[in-house]
Amino acid sequence: MILESSVLRALAYLMQPVFDQVFITGEKSILFVVSLMLFGVFVVRAFSG
Repeated sequence: MILESSVLRALAYLMQPVFDQVFITGEKSILFVVSLMLFGVFVVRAFSG
């Protein structure tokens, strides 16, 4: 349960660069990096329960 809540916090933390750098400034180079990190978060979340 602790791992699930920390993964949820990590998901929210990773979404901030998407909103700040992609939607506001229009920088699209960060999308690949953030998408890989989000994939990793979902993999950890799947294995946690």
